[in-house]
Parts: sequence; structure tokens; C-alpha cells
Amino acid sequence: MKADALNLAATLDSPEVDFYTIPQYQRPYTWKNDEYETLWEDLIDAYNEYVEARDQGKTPEYYFLGPVVFVKNTDKRSFDIIDGQQRTTTINIMLWYLYRRITDEIEKERIHKVLTFLSRETKLKVSTKDAATFLKISESDDEIVGSNRMAECANYFRSKVSILPNPNNFAAFIREYIQFIVIVADDYNKAWDLFIGLNGKGVPLNPTDLVKAFVCGRSDVGDTIGAIWEQRIPQLKDASTACLLFLARFKCKKYISENALFREITKQFPAIIRTNDISEYSDLFYRFWIKPVNEISNDFPDGLNFTLEAIKALRILRDLNRKDFTTLLFQYAEAFGQKSVFEESFLKLLSSYQIRMAISRKRSRERKFLSEFKDYKFRSDIADGDTRSRDELKAIDKKAAIDGIRAFLKSDAPDDATFEQLIKLADYSNYPARVILAHNEEGERGNKIITDFQLEHLMPQAGTPYWHSEAGTTDKDEYTKIVDSIGNLFVIDKQTNNQVKNKNFDVKKGFYQQYLKEWSISRITDGKNAWVPMDIITRAQAIATWAIKYWSMT
Repeated sequence: MKADALNLAATLDSPEVDFYTIPQYQRPYTWKNDEYETLWEDLIDAYNEYVEARDQGKTPEYYFLGPVVFVKNTDKRSFDIIDGQQRTTTINIMLWYLYRRITDEIEKERIHKVLTFLSRETKLKVSTKDAATFLKISESDDEIVGSNRMAECANYFRSKVSILPNPNNFAAFIREYIQFIVIVADDYNKAWDLFIGLNGKGVPLNPTDLVKAFVCGRSDVGDTIGAIWEQRIPQLKDASTACLLFLARFKCKKYISENALFREITKQFPAIIRTNDISEYSDLFYRFWIKPVNEISNDFPDGLNFTLEAIKALRILRDLNRKDFTTLLFQYAEAFGQKSVFEESFLKLLSSYQIRMAISRKRSRERKFLSEFKDYKFRSDIADGDTRSRDELKAIDKKAAIDGIRAFLKSDAPDDATFEQLIKLADYSNYPARVILAHNEEGERGNKIITDFQLEHLMPQAGTPYWHSEAGTTDKDEYTKIVDSIGNLFVIDKQTNNQVKNKNFDVKKGFYQQYLKEWSISRITDGKNAWVPMDIITRAQAIATWAIKYWSMT
């Protein structure tokens, strides 16, 4: 068994083998848009840094794309790809479209050598389910017709590569400066031993362990940072890498990928990223994203203006789990103190933005938050002769900061009309719809916080002749669309033993009146003799109207 740091050309054009095979037991291509779009954006950032270094006469840095594990199949002169098949496949897809854009014949030949065996057939052998699509990618520059994940990925890279300003240079960068840790096992038993050795009883090595080894190994700050690390980082658990990533982006004022995190910290610690930064911002990250909401105020003995609406807004942010604004969170706390991030105006603004982004299924905006606010100055310099108190100036600056943040968020988020339409179209499969329904129910019940609930389909999922008649359709797909609409979904007590399921409306209504008196489903069904699609449309509109007002961006 051996492990080497190799560039892309050496990784995917090894003289030891002719082919790279994804074993048939491996799953087919599964990457979604977020994953390959993130890869593309990271590659473009790394390429721009490569060009800048070359122009300045410096040695470019490698872009690390993680480890890959191969098992050598001597009979077939092939590497079986045991770990890294998604990344390897994605790179191959991108390279095929890049290859057809290259005009430099030498570079074109180099890329073709990575992609093919003796210029005849593709070196990468994908799973049977993906083989037809991959063959089309390798043979033609046409758009791929199909709805599978590989086709979607192919069309994405086809579009992106077509507008590259200098495909020749980009190809050279990809070939020479993308780096993998390549681990080659002689057989499957040794590959299994490798996984056991790396993961140790099934507990994977956390990327932050490498950062810890570096920062705690410095003789000048080792003891101090070691104590801080043990106090702050373990409580973050799986979010520890995300916290350090946002901290590095915030302090370095640039987008850093997870692949580049260790490299940046080794370059910037402790001059730019200080020991106190790791302590302060990991503590803030834990308090904001993880600590039980009802315990946050205990951390501020001198008091915290943590209103009920602020608490609800923070719960929305946690429910949606969109952490893309964390660099802004750190910056705002740096300017106005940690208490400021728990104030109602700040939290409600962010929750309004994030619920609108989530219901529209728009991807996270880490890069956009960073680029928009990295040079934004939240605190004004105090002019000579200014007689206003520090608190007065801070209040003025804070209002200006909120106004500036609102202007950006409002320009990026769906407007009221779009938000309204998206809510009316939301259904059972849309997770943000659950968040909207829960908070709507809390408002209906006098702002009582609800944490343990289930969703009830008033018109039941399992259709009966009675409910098909009420719905006005016997078509399965049409009926499902009606019953899964947000207007037909109600938040109810999770502990309630609901025995009515797909019973007729009068039976269900009686049950709600008896066992769910405090819930909105009881109030809304009271006085009704039926529940039909028009009732569902009317309620969806009522929820949308409420949501626009509650999550206002003004």
C-alpha cells in the first residue's frame, strides 16, 4: 500500500494502469447542483490565484481536492475507485467539455491523454446506469437530454466551460495544480484495513483535528490555545469545521474552501487568526447556532434584551440551518458586541431573508455575504469635537448597519409577490413549509412556542370514495397534489392519538373539537360542513398573507 500527493495528470494518467473503474456495486452518480457548483466556483477562485501568482513570478499553490482510494486490479490493468468516485467522475465530465474548447494542440493532447486509453476509449469506466450518458458526454458537445444527475452535471459544465476566457491556461492549471492524496491498495483486504485504520472503530477523523495539531503544536501559544481548544471546540461537534471555516473567511476577508482551510490557518495563525479569535468566535458560533435557546441569557449576567420575537427568529434560523451569513454575524458582533446579534431587529431581518430564500430553494450565499460586507465599516470614526456619547454614536451606527444589511438582503431575496406565490405552491415535501406552518400555529395560539408537533392532512393522503368526491377527482396524482398543499396541512399535538385518519369530515371535525381544542385545526373546522379544494386554496392564501407581514423585509 502506498500514498502520494499527486497532481491531476499523475492521478488520472498513471503508467501503472490503463483504466479507472467504478465498481458496479458502487452507487451511480449522485452529486447535485450545489456540490458541483461549489466545486466549479472553488476551481475558478483557485485558478485566479494561480494566474495572479504566475503574473507576479511566484510559485502557484496547489488546489487540494481530497484523498482518493484505489485498489489495483492487475488482471484488468485497472484501478478500482473505492473512495472518490463522485469527484473523479465530475472532474472527467468537466474535462471532456474543456478538451473540446482547447485550441493549443499540445495542451489538447495532454488532456486527451488523461481522458482516454490510446486515444480510443475513455479511461474512466462508470457504473452501468451511467454508461450511456457518459458515452454521450465523451462523444459530443451537444446538450445532454435526460433528467438523471449525470446529465444535469454535464449540461452545467458544458455551459460554464463554454464561456471560459482562456481555456488553454485553465486546462494547464487543472492538469498541473489540482492535487489529490492518492492511496493505492494492492487488494480489497488491505483497502478495508486502511479504512479501519483511518476511521478507528467507525469514528471518522475530523478535519479540525489537523488544525488542532498545528495550532497546539506551536511552542509560543501551545498551552494557551490547547486549553481554549478543549473548552470551545469539542462542544461544536460536527459543526467545528464549519465554525473554523467561517472564522478563517471572516479574518482573511476572502472566500476559503474547506479544502484550503488548513493551508490558510497555517499561513495566518497567529498573526491574522489569533488565539483569542478562536476562543471568542467559536464561543459565539456555539451560542448562536447550538446552545439551547433558553440558556443563552444565562451567559450575560448584566442582562440580555432577548425578546420573544427574537427567540422565535433565532429558532427559525436554526430550523432552516442556513449558516451562510456567519461571516456577517462575526463582523456585526465585532462592531457592536455579542449581545447585538440576539437583538430582535437583527434576528428578524435575517430570519425574514432566510425563510424567503429557503422556500424558493435558493442555494446558500457564503461568497455573496463575504464579498458584500468584507470591507463594510459598521462603526464610524469619532470626529474631533463630537459631543455625543459613545452609546448615542453606537445606536446611530447600529441603525445605519441594519439599514445597509436590509438593503442588501432585500435586493437578493424574493419580493413579496414572489414569496406569496411560493408559499401558496408549497407542499408537504417542502421542509420550509413546515417551519412556516409551525410559526403560523404559534401566532394562532398567542405566541406559544411549539417544539414537538406533527403535520395533519385534513383531507387525508389515503383517498376514499368520500374524499375523492370532495376533491373532485379520482386521479391519483391530482389528488396527491391537492392534499399535500400547504393549505391542507395543520400543525397538531404529536402526542395526540389520532384515530380518524381518512374518516369523513364530520368524524374528523368532531375529533378535533374534542381533542385539539387549543389548535387552529379546531377553530378552522368549527362551523364548516365540508372541506373541499376551495377551502384549501383559501387557507393557503391566508398563510401566505400572514407570512408576508410576519417576515417583512421593510
